[in-house]
Amino acid sequence: TSRSNIEERQNQGFDIGILPQTFQDAVNVTRKLGKQYLWVDSLCIIQYDDNFEDWKKESSRMEAVFRNAYCTIAATAAEDSTKGFLKRSPVRGSRVQCIEVQTPSNGPAYISLIADDFQRDVEDAILNQRAWVLQERALSRRTIHFTAKQTYWECGYGVRCETLTCMRNSQALFLGDPDFPKSLGLRPAQDKVKLFQYLFTRYSQLGLTQHTDKPLAIAGLEKRLAESFETECKYGIFEKFLPRSLLWLRAGSMRMNRILYGNDRKVPSWSWMAYDGEIQYLEVESSEVEWNEGVKL
Repeated sequence: TSRSNIEERQNQGFDIGILPQTFQDAVNVTRKLGKQYLWVDSLCIIQYDDNFEDWKKESSRMEAVFRNAYCTIAATAAEDSTKGFLKRSPVRGSRVQCIEVQTPSNGPAYISLIADDFQRDVEDAILNQRAWVLQERALSRRTIHFTAKQTYWECGYGVRCETLTCMRNSQALFLGDPDFPKSLGLRPAQDKVKLFQYLFTRYSQLGLTQHTDKPLAIAGLEKRLAESFETECKYGIFEKFLPRSLLWLRAGSMRMNRILYGNDRKVPSWSWMAYDGEIQYLEVESSEVEWNEGVKL
């Protein structure tokens, strides 16, 4: 969508046939779900001819978009916007996805030709190597992952597979938690620290087309965490957990280069957001140090 065609599209609409196949597939899924509206960022945000003004405004609202959506459609199998994600290669040598076997005591059992591999199919997929996607998954109430092998349903009750399997990923359970981050309020401070350190460490490993998007691509998630922790947060540093937030360092031996932000957006050197590269956090036992509670952000 551009400044030159937005008025026409808003008033007259357009044929979905002009859309790339991945977007057409998303429209079909939305209709099958019985929903009337679909958000696609490149269609709903002006991409050209306005000096990124609409993008700057709408990118700050991503937290509300994903938090309030019925579900998020993850086109995990799509290589790009032109390839689509609904066509799936059949299992070699068979058209049957699973077979039913009767057991003498426990009723029917189902044997599938497809192995459930959420780590490979979803976590390690190209889509989930993008930094923006981490925030989208965390803020969504439920996500449908369309992978090359099968479709996964992810929500607060775990991950459901086409093979009728139910899985739970304890480390990334918050990604499908419909009450995230409200449910964090019941957890001890140590768990909250581990969560944001895991999130920011993982985020630093993901890719961004524009390095200067580093604060923006996680701003919505950062805001939700700060609200749950009942504290202030700036540049990935939480005031309530200030010492723990500052105990970041580069991961590995690769040099971290300073990101050149514009004059309108300064990121302080004590924040990991000021640098391009992967980070990790020092593991320090609370009993081994004396924290200065008087230091404020």
